[in-house]
Amino acid sequence: MVKIVVDMDRCESFGMCCMEAEDVFTMGSDDKLAYRTEGDESQRAVLLIAADVCPTRAITVE
Repeated sequence: MVKIVVDMDRCESFGMCCMEAEDVFTMGSDDKLAYRTEGDESQRAVLLIAADVCPTRAITVE
């Protein structure tokens, strides 16, 4: 399993991560990011891209 951590104090809800990994990251009706805290190992590459495109660098993939 891959652990996903989002620093919600840094997240500005730009949604770039949602475009890269829509099965993990979604924007709620309140325009706040919602996300799964774990992903499959097969998703690691996509999750790393999602973390990389985050303008505020709020996403960590472990």
